[in-house]
Amino acid sequence: MIMVVWQLLGTGGVLPLARCVRPWEIAALEAEYKSGVLTNAKVDSFCSTETTKPTIARVGGASDSHGCIGSAGYRWCEKQSSCIRPWEVPELSELYKSGSLLPEHVDNFCAVAPKKRPVGGLKDDNGCIRSAGYVYCAKLQRCIRPFSEPQLKSLYQSGGLSREAFESFCAATPAPTKSLLGADNHECRLSAGFQWCETLSKCTRPWEIPELQTLHKEGLLTHVHFEHFCKKLLHAKNGEKSCLVATGYVWCEKEQKCTRPWELAQEKDFENASEAFNNYCENKQ
Repeated sequence: MIMVVWQLLGTGGVLPLARCVRPWEIAALEAEYKSGVLTNAKVDSFCSTETTKPTIARVGGASDSHGCIGSAGYRWCEKQSSCIRPWEVPELSELYKSGSLLPEHVDNFCAVAPKKRPVGGLKDDNGCIRSAGYVYCAKLQRCIRPFSEPQLKSLYQSGGLSREAFESFCAATPAPTKSLLGADNHECRLSAGFQWCETLSKCTRPWEIPELQTLHKEGLLTHVHFEHFCKKLLHAKNGEKSCLVATGYVWCEKEQKCTRPWELAQEKDFENASEAFNNYCENKQ
């Protein structure tokens, strides 16, 4: 019987039972074994009925475009950039164990949020980012979003902020005279916010002047600041007094000192305008 076992293990065929056996334990051969008529030939005959090795199907089968074998439980997960079996993912394993894991859970987990397009995009000729809601307001000499501008917000909330209302509010004031800004024929593009600045000897936009940028960022920049900065004379004399106009200082007769009009207007609570400043300071015009 030792020889029989050797033959069984050493044969090139494959057992019909697809496993290692001892002949006398095979039910189909048990009667012959007990009666003493079981021979090697009969064992060989029984165990070699299939002469070719059966093809064992590959687990999984065909793969998808990502190389994931769906029949083996794999699917592509964009978030992890790999094939996964949902029940093996830590974030999904609890749902799987509780029997509540659904395809939607896997889809949501593996979904990759679309990249957000940067807010803004290209600027227009005035430096305003139209796609972010900004438009140029000549009156304020800066880019604004009408719906968030304090003077227009109530109109917007009531539904009364029309294009005409916005354009009326933002209409530019008359161009400064030559004596104030140096010239009005320097080919400055007023529609793009450019104005002639005698101090800098070039066309410029007020919010782009370094000395005025802080006021612009705080929303306080007006044409008055620009006018005071851009006067050609760096110092404006009043008798024995001299103020550095290029930095915004102007003589105030009433206060008997050089002051910046917008700061004095805030301190003394009067309108931030040249006429109001001169009236308060009792300056001769």
